[in-house]
Amino acid sequence: MPKLNFLFWNIVKKDLRPQLENLAVLHQLDVLIIAENRLPLNQFSVGQVLGGYTSLSEQKSKVQLFTRLPPSQIQLVADEPRYSVWLFRVEDTEEFLLVALHLPSKVNFTDIQQGEEAIFINLSLAQVEKEYGISRTVVVGDFNMHPFDNGMVSHAGFNAVMTRKIARKKTRTVQFRTYAYFYNPMWGFLGDLNDKVPGTFYMNSNYHWHLYDQVLIRPELIKNFDPNDLEIITFDGESSFLNKNGRVAERFSDHLPLKFSLKY
Repeated sequence: MPKLNFLFWNIVKKDLRPQLENLAVLHQLDVLIIAENRLPLNQFSVGQVLGGYTSLSEQKSKVQLFTRLPPSQIQLVADEPRYSVWLFRVEDTEEFLLVALHLPSKVNFTDIQQGEEAIFINLSLAQVEKEYGISRTVVVGDFNMHPFDNGMVSHAGFNAVMTRKIARKKTRTVQFRTYAYFYNPMWGFLGDLNDKVPGTFYMNSNYHWHLYDQVLIRPELIKNFDPNDLEIITFDGESSFLNKNGRVAERFSDHLPLKFSLKY
């Protein structure tokens, strides 16, 4: 079954074009979503591989999108300080919305402030979905929150649950108001029972490993989401993104990239 391959990476202002080229080839990426890119857009897409990717973002955008798909199939419909939204009309697929974001960090925001920002973002996304009549939405990015933080799980926040069974109920009602679910498959990475890297960011704190980089799926898009293709990337075919202690090698980025696919 055909699929679209996506990769998100917070590159923390570094020039990681060689690593991105390797990843693009290794994973046959259709869409690259980059946070904290400081290279001019006309300098980013260089080289044999990335030269074939088109930027569909503004230089000022917090998160930028590069794609090898025909630009005519993707429309930027919202470009806000913390997030951007693209409408995909790819041939032989149903329309869907891709939201890419980079939310405030715990260094500058309290948990309460992060929760308030989550409420604002979710309300804004609901307005975009209503405007375009689309509920097939995927959200990816650096949330700077754990999957279990209040901003992620609260009904007024992202309302993101850990199982497809719950998410397929589509909504829940709290105080006579209805809130749409997201499915958050990132819960499956917590801990070490699955023999996978348990986070995308490492810091010596109570949790050590953090799952700040996440992907959320609306119930209507779950059938297109392949959990077997969801991966925290630690190797680009040439270099490991982990150091000798098994932690994130910050000579590349302090975040690991996140890959996912949508079938059609």
